[in-house]
Amino acid sequence: MPFYLNIIIENKEEVLHKQVDSALGGLDTGLFKGLGGNIANKLVSDDDFADGIADILAVYLPEMLVESGITLRLEKRYAIGSLVVLLVIVDDADVKKMAKLAEAEGHSWSANCMDGCADLARKIGCNRALSASAASIVESSLQTRIQQILATGYFQERGVKAKTQILQEKDQASFFFNALAKMKVQGSGRLLREASDTTHKQRVCCFDSCF
Repeated sequence: MPFYLNIIIENKEEVLHKQVDSALGGLDTGLFKGLGGNIANKLVSDDDFADGIADILAVYLPEMLVESGITLRLEKRYAIGSLVVLLVIVDDADVKKMAKLAEAEGHSWSANCMDGCADLARKIGCNRALSASAASIVESSLQTRIQQILATGYFQERGVKAKTQILQEKDQASFFFNALAKMKVQGSGRLLREASDTTHKQRVCCFDSCF
């Protein structure tokens, strides 16, 4: 169940200014105020900045999600200008551990749903239903968790303003090419209406009479 994490960075210049100010420890004042940040912005291109964000998140997110019962990898697929695209691949997920964490954080409905779907599928002996229902629950919970970690953790701590969009493969292409068009990347086409995000209901059980 791989999916794409798209990040559009909105304030690279501001972030670099703050990092330089912090490094200089208040020495960047008077006639030289802002000079360090301006130099940093000239030396660090948008592409280099995006590439750095991608490399950091590829390590940061898996580490932050271990306690949630999720083992995953992030593959950098694109990091140019203000756009970062990461492919999220889940290697393992402990549904019971995820349910306990959801309960501890006050999301009792999510916890009950995780436990209920797994137990029901296990009781009726439907391995396909167990696998599919668990995967669906894990994916939904994981996507929410990633959004929370980025918004209240990494981005907030570093003053990064960014928009995130998590998409399935069927919707990624239209979003990606429209993002390139908005950024006016050389060779990109015109903006088109993005693919519908309507979810298509699929049978997840190996028995015709259930689910």
